[in-house]
Amino acid sequence: MEITIGRDKQFADSKRKYQIKVDGKKLTTISIDEQKTISLPANAKKIIATIDWGMSNEIDISTLASGNTLLVRNSFSHFSWIPFVSLYYSLFNRKKYLTIDKVQ
Repeated sequence: MEITIGRDKQFADSKRKYQIKVDGKKLTTISIDEQKTISLPANAKKIIATIDWGMSNEIDISTLASGNTLLVRNSFSHFSWIPFVSLYYSLFNRKKYLTIDKVQ
């Protein structure tokens, strides 16, 4: 199955790549404002995005159809004006540092 995965243009993490992992194994990386079409292994179950200590929600691959588009975002970029918000997500909310959403 092939899906498209993209990443918005956001200031947070703009110089760093996010890793896309399927069942815990690195499949590819994605840079800022990039979009890739990737092929998922036939027996794949979960897909997540990570950056160092931070990670995203898991997406169950069985809920996807070939041709779906996923968008990876930094969860706190719309709160970047609040002091220490990145520190909060890094230390206390690392499993929600990133989000993956299906694009309709």
